[in-house]
Amino acid sequence: MGFGIVQNCTGRTRAGRFDPVMNWGGADALRLSVGTMFLRACVVLLLTVLTSGCARGSLIDTGRMGLDHCCVDNERTPSWLVRIAEPSAPVVGRVIAHIAWRRGYLTSGEARQAVLSRLHPMDIVLVSSKGRLSGHTIPGMFQHSAVYVGDERDLRAIGAWDHPAVKPLHDAIRAGGRFVEADQGGVRVSPPERVLNTDRVVIIRPSIPTPNWKRRSALRLFERVGEPFDFHFDMSTPQVVFCVELICHAIPELGLPRQIVYGRPTIVPDSIALWMIRGSRRLNFVAYIRGSSDAFEVATLRQLAADLAVQWAPKRKPAKPAAIAAAEP
Repeated sequence: MGFGIVQNCTGRTRAGRFDPVMNWGGADALRLSVGTMFLRACVVLLLTVLTSGCARGSLIDTGRMGLDHCCVDNERTPSWLVRIAEPSAPVVGRVIAHIAWRRGYLTSGEARQAVLSRLHPMDIVLVSSKGRLSGHTIPGMFQHSAVYVGDERDLRAIGAWDHPAVKPLHDAIRAGGRFVEADQGGVRVSPPERVLNTDRVVIIRPSIPTPNWKRRSALRLFERVGEPFDFHFDMSTPQVVFCVELICHAIPELGLPRQIVYGRPTIVPDSIALWMIRGSRRLNFVAYIRGSSDAFEVATLRQLAADLAVQWAPKRKPAKPAAIAAAEP
């Protein structure tokens, strides 16, 4: 009888209504009734916990914020042009990566400290650099991502410092390397001066329920240092890796949403921010810091959603002159 209640949760079985008190009386009936109520309460509590663990629900009404179009229209270049450019993608990518007309808005010491002071080991950062040509080649606001691994003390705290994959990188970390990223130079340990030479940063903190996940994820990152960059952004080619793909490899528990763009599986950085905004239980918002030519501010999650909506707003076709429109059938 107890199993019937647990499995059905409603007090019903295939035979009809399930009444555990039917053939009982007096104190026995009272004890069974109380026991049944307690068991049902436990089931409700268990289901509540499991349901809340599956999804928090959207943190923001993304429909009202205009985010329904976010990360949808990723094929903005004609397919035939992409096919022509494919063979020369590594050469073109390296050239684009070096073209910049200004430094990032967050390069001041105060702005950089505003970011670094909020970071914990294994936090994900998405960056937007509109003062670089590379900041305009990927759709959306954020074009790059990296993982903050911290310093020697942080890596000792998670038990990763003395691992064979980390020992060759001790000098780079002691010299200021705090991030692991995949860019045109391959997978590397990078200092804040490189990663935070940008205009906007959103800090996202993974929430993984398994023990020692930070150590395992950090080691997966360090094991890939030195591997080449994937200029085709294709997740089906594991021998090369791009920035978000590196995060997927390091923290597979996140289950980041993949997309098919030009026939290949990939992930655009904005989709990570969108997934967080929509309430992923594995991604927590920490901070959104955005700069301008003369200042920076620590903005809110709602402001992040609004900025994403602007970037992904459908492009309106220019209105036709009245005379032409009138002449059309």
